Amino acid sequence: PVLDSALDALASHDHALVAAQEEYEGLVERYPRSIPVLQAYASFCDTVQNDAKAADRMRARIEGIQNDDFEREHGSQNRHDTELEKKVARSATTSDSDNSRDKTVRLYLTWVPNILGTELADLQKLRIYIVTLMLVLLCVSATAYGVSQLWLFTRQAQEEVHLVEAA
Repeated sequence: PVLDSALDALASHDHALVAAQEEYEGLVERYPRSIPVLQAYASFCDTVQNDAKAADRMRARIEGIQNDDFEREHGSQNRHDTELEKKVARSATTSDSDNSRDKTVRLYLTWVPNILGTELADLQKLRIYIVTLMLVLLCVSATAYGVSQLWLFTRQAQEEVHLVEAA
């Protein structure tokens, strides 16, 4: 039953992912120069699909659109400087290793509850149960030790009193 529900959830996730991909592709086809649509699609590719190459292609397309718009407005004299500034800004903000590490962490954090959800809850309950039993055992053993010491001390003291009285 758990495996079936996990497989159903995975199939549902895959279906939703395909539907979202088709919607984004339709929006990009319909609005090919819309920077907000392209940015949203790049973010979707990067965060949901973990496809950095597709996200980078969308971001490159956005830069091309922005460069075309800039050229139309200001001419081509400052184009080289602007491209260099954008590359420096991009290299200062992200690196491939950081991007890859973030993707791995996101993927891990996304799938652990889906795969081990009920098992993790059961383990937490078991941990609480074991800790409680250990505390009860500690209390019982401390009480038994105290009572046995008190009984032995009282018995030894009575024997010594009898020896003193007999002497």
